[in-house]
Amino acid sequence: MLHGDFYSFEAGGLKFAVYHGTYPEITRSLELCGKYDVVISGHTHEPSLDTIGDTISVNPGSINGFENDAMIAILDTDTRSVQFIELN
Repeated sequence: MLHGDFYSFEAGGLKFAVYHGTYPEITRSLELCGKYDVVISGHTHEPSLDTIGDTISVNPGSINGFENDAMIAILDTDTRSVQFIELN
């Protein structure tokens, strides 16, 4: 289901923000605002994981492998750990 450029939801007791990441300033604002436990963005297609305060920021990479290997990220909401999995 597509929700446009931004979507927020709750799952596993965590608040999520999903933003394509076109504007890094908006991604950074979502990470710093303190409203979300997890911010997911992906515009760069570069997998990354960071913790900013209490917020987990994750870029799962590119599921289609445009510029890098195809991969996904899986978040365990209980442990708040992220695992990257290559699909190739």
